[in-house]
Amino acid sequence: GGRFPRGYPVGKVVKVEFDPGSPFAHIVARPLAALDRIREVMLLENESGVSEPSVPAMDGSLASPRPPP
Repeated sequence: GGRFPRGYPVGKVVKVEFDPGSPFAHIVARPLAALDRIREVMLLENESGVSEPSVPAMDGSLASPRPPP
Protein backbone atom coordinates (compact mmCIF):
# COMPACT_ATOMS: atom_id res chain seq x y z
CA GLY A 1 0.00 0.00 0.00
CA GLY A 2 0.92 3.59 -0.64
CA ARG A 3 -1.73 6.02 0.55
CA PHE A 4 -4.10 3.25 1.54
CA PRO A 5 -3.27 0.24 3.70
CA ARG A 6 -2.82 -3.02 1.79
CA GLY A 7 -6.19 -4.69 1.24
CA TYR A 8 -8.19 -1.49 1.91
CA PRO A 9 -11.04 -1.44 -0.66
CA VAL A 10 -11.14 1.83 -2.63
CA GLY A 11 -13.01 0.69 -5.74
CA LYS A 12 -14.42 -2.23 -7.68
CA VAL A 13 -13.07 -3.05 -11.15
CA VAL A 14 -16.01 -3.14 -13.56
CA LYS A 15 -14.17 -3.39 -16.90
CA VAL A 16 -10.70 -4.34 -18.16
CA GLU A 17 -9.68 -3.72 -21.78
CA PHE A 18 -6.40 -4.90 -23.33
CA ASP A 19 -4.99 -3.07 -26.37
CA PRO A 20 -2.30 -5.17 -28.10
CA GLY A 21 -0.49 -1.96 -29.10
CA SER A 22 -0.27 -0.65 -25.55
CA PRO A 23 1.87 -1.87 -22.65
CA PHE A 24 -0.97 -1.01 -20.24
CA ALA A 25 -4.51 -2.24 -19.77
CA HIS A 26 -7.41 0.23 -19.58
CA ILE A 27 -9.19 -0.31 -16.26
CA VAL A 28 -12.56 1.15 -15.30
CA ALA A 29 -13.35 1.08 -11.59
CA ARG A 30 -16.40 2.13 -9.61
CA PRO A 31 -15.35 3.97 -6.42
CA LEU A 32 -16.56 2.51 -3.15
CA ALA A 33 -16.57 5.95 -1.47
CA ALA A 34 -19.78 7.97 -1.33
CA LEU A 35 -18.60 10.58 -3.84
CA ASP A 36 -21.82 12.54 -3.46
CA ARG A 37 -20.91 13.20 0.19
CA ILE A 38 -17.19 14.09 0.02
CA ARG A 39 -15.45 17.34 -0.88
CA GLU A 40 -12.08 16.24 -2.25
CA VAL A 41 -10.82 13.53 -4.59
CA MET A 42 -7.42 12.81 -6.12
CA LEU A 43 -7.30 12.03 -9.84
CA LEU A 44 -4.35 10.08 -11.24
CA GLU A 45 -3.50 10.13 -14.92
CA ASN A 46 -0.63 8.58 -16.85
CA GLU A 47 1.14 11.18 -18.98
CA SER A 48 2.30 10.08 -22.41
CA GLY A 49 5.88 8.86 -22.36
CA VAL A 50 6.06 8.40 -18.60
CA SER A 51 6.85 4.86 -17.57
CA GLU A 52 5.04 3.41 -14.59
CA PRO A 53 6.92 1.25 -12.08
CA SER A 54 5.63 -2.20 -11.22
CA VAL A 55 3.50 -2.21 -8.09
CA PRO A 56 3.06 -4.94 -5.49
CA ALA A 57 0.12 -7.21 -6.26
CA MET A 58 -2.20 -8.49 -3.55
CA ASP A 59 -0.14 -11.69 -3.25
CA GLY A 60 3.11 -9.75 -2.72
CA SER A 61 4.50 -10.39 -6.23
CA LEU A 62 5.06 -7.55 -8.69
CA ALA A 63 2.07 -6.78 -10.89
CA SER A 64 2.75 -6.56 -14.61
CA PRO A 65 1.04 -3.86 -16.69
CA ARG A 66 0.84 -6.32 -19.63
CA PRO A 67 -1.60 -9.20 -19.93
CA PRO A 68 -0.08 -12.69 -19.82
CA PRO A 69 0.65 -14.24 -23.26
